[in-house]
Amino acid sequence: MMKLDFRKSLLGIPACLFSIMDTVITLAGQPDAYWSDHARYMEDNPLFAKILMLGPEWFIAGEILWDLLIIAAVILLPGFLSLVAAISFVIGHAFGFLSWLIFCYKININWIYLYFPVVALVIGLQAKFYYQRLVARNS
Repeated sequence: MMKLDFRKSLLGIPACLFSIMDTVITLAGQPDAYWSDHARYMEDNPLFAKILMLGPEWFIAGEILWDLLIIAAVILLPGFLSLVAAISFVIGHAFGFLSWLIFCYKININWIYLYFPVVALVIGLQAKFYYQRLVARNS
């Protein structure tokens, strides 16, 4: 029987935070017409576009479910794969958030030089946490 290590869920917290940031900016970036007609959404991810079309409350519910799935994946995947999944989710949602900033909010592209070090720091902290757990378990 597989032993679940719920402490691994900490690896998924940064991914969930980036996912929440992505969700908030997605809702904030919806055109005015969306709020009276949910079919007038703006979203490139086909799955989340379908959910967004149902309304913002469903989109938020989808976000909560998605975050639970991220945590579940990190807990259930073995060893190194849990770290890879956690980092992948961070990168994906960091990109999603950044794409809103660049294409919809038209931020100056030079802010990327500050944004990516923050993303790298988060990923580095995830790897450090994973490594420390690995060393402690093998000591």
